[in-house]
Amino acid sequence: MSNNNDNSRLNKVLECVAFFGVACIAISLIFAICFQGNNVIYISFKTVGDGIAYSLSIVLAFLFVKRQKHIAWLICYVVFVVVIVVLYVIGLVHAI
Repeated sequence: MSNNNDNSRLNKVLECVAFFGVACIAISLIFAICFQGNNVIYISFKTVGDGIAYSLSIVLAFLFVKRQKHIAWLICYVVFVVVIVVLYVIGLVHAI
C-alpha cells in the first residue's frame, strides 16, 4: 500500500516540476520575442527551463531503465546522462 502512495507522491512532484519547466520555457520564448536586445532575461529563463526539462527527462528515463532487465539499458542510460550533464554545464560556462 505504501508503494502506491510513494508512487503517487512522486508523480505529483514530477508533474509540478514539469509544469514549472514548461512555464519557464514559455516565458523564455516570450522574452526572446519581446526583449530581442536584452538576452540576459531570455537566457536566464531558458537556462532554468532547460535544466528542469533535462532533469525531468533524466528522472523519467531512470524509472523506465529501472524496469528493464538487461544491463545494456543501464549502461546506455549512464552514458547518456553523463553526456547531457557535461554538455549542459559546458554550455552554462560559455553562456556566462
